[in-house]
Amino acid sequence: MKINKSFLALLLLLLSLFFALRLPLLGPDISNSDAARWHIRSVEFFNALKKGDLASTYQHNQPGVTLMWIGAAYKNFLDKNSNLSLEDANHYLDVHSGSKFLLVSILGLLFLIQLLMIKKLYGLKVMIFYGLFVATEPFLVGVDRLFHVTSLETYLLFTSFLSLLVWQKSEKLVSLILFAIFFALSLLTKTSSLIVLPVFLFILFAKVIRQRTFKYLLFFLIVPAVYFILFPAMWVNFGQVLGKIVDGVLNGISSDSRTILYTRLFGFLYYPGLFLYKASLIFLITSILTIISFRKKENFKEAKFVLFYMALFYVAYSISVKKIDRYLISLFPPLILCSALYLGKIKFIFQKAAVAGIVLCTVILAYLYFPVYTAYYSPIFFGSRGADKLNLYSNSGQYFSDAAFFINTLPRDTKVLIPFNKESFHSFYNYKQNEQIRVDKSTDFIILSFNKLSSGALSDKCQNIVKTFGSRIESIVFVYECNSSKNQKPTL
Repeated sequence: MKINKSFLALLLLLLSLFFALRLPLLGPDISNSDAARWHIRSVEFFNALKKGDLASTYQHNQPGVTLMWIGAAYKNFLDKNSNLSLEDANHYLDVHSGSKFLLVSILGLLFLIQLLMIKKLYGLKVMIFYGLFVATEPFLVGVDRLFHVTSLETYLLFTSFLSLLVWQKSEKLVSLILFAIFFALSLLTKTSSLIVLPVFLFILFAKVIRQRTFKYLLFFLIVPAVYFILFPAMWVNFGQVLGKIVDGVLNGISSDSRTILYTRLFGFLYYPGLFLYKASLIFLITSILTIISFRKKENFKEAKFVLFYMALFYVAYSISVKKIDRYLISLFPPLILCSALYLGKIKFIFQKAAVAGIVLCTVILAYLYFPVYTAYYSPIFFGSRGADKLNLYSNSGQYFSDAAFFINTLPRDTKVLIPFNKESFHSFYNYKQNEQIRVDKSTDFIILSFNKLSSGALSDKCQNIVKTFGSRIESIVFVYECNSSKNQKPTL
């Protein structure tokens, strides 16, 4: 009984740490570049459900159905307010905060399920190290705080993978069913989940062939059934919806308007290079030691399926022309699990040192970057400026909400130009009619991220920096005052 209570206390501690870094100031911290679009899609999805217009529940080729169900659930909670509008900054903040709270709560539940499965597969120590890294890694924390499909797909898919490994070990039918359900949900979130299908099929068919039974092929019935049931557009327009999803996958591989330009060769270096900037120091060191440990055959054999899973994502994302920083987190859970397997075997004194290192990194990075953890770029490699020189930096909305809240405090006739990241600013700005598309004599302020200062968007008439926003060690977003006829002076 004492052991059970201790284990429950440990789970509660890890889960509390997970939420402590993700829930505070969730909403005003950031509206990432796609968040507003996903809120709009969720509203349209919800309205289509209410009207019985099932065909219109298709909103995007990713397809993002699970995220829209989450958004729709919160929209239903707020539906009594018939005047609710996402164009109203205060209403947007309410919807954004509540939807993200629900999303992070679901991620926390998946995290808890993962911990229980890892305990069953690899033991308590591995579970502890896995839990500590997932709960505290700054980039993972930061992406989890976004309203987007990336984290949801990552958690659902890796939970599916762990369910499959549990089934492989125990042969319990419930684990196979969970594997199929979680995989279907991850596919409903993002079709890129198909990337790891080869490792899933390898494990599944190895069991089928060895035992000469077809009962395990139940997987192929459950996945399409769950997918079909939860995607109403498929009920009435199956062929057309499927075609749009396939087209979206093909376009994502071959072309994308938001891609960072890399040659095929350097495309394979993008995510390893980004990892150097996005991993905490303790995770980076542990990952290197883990890779070295695979020289031992037994270590490699234990992690072979996890490595297969990770390799499939790495190759697929490296080949694709679409290079987006948040996609890196697909590699985090498998690499964290490999690192946890390594840490679970080393001497106890080094395990204690690893825990102390994780705690120390967490405290320091929380102090420096809370609540915008996606702004973290390792200071060891010269932070955001160093990443920008290597074409590894991108601003997906970091600190533009702060800029909007600042401009909201100025007179309501203030004219402002946001050449880049407009969506992230626009959502929180009270006076949207004052946003401009070009500099003119009435422009009061231009707001730019540091990586766009050389883009030519900054006018010679707007050179006076009146406010900056960023982490405690870097200024990221700059507010420039223009020489307007009003000669307006903000209160700093």
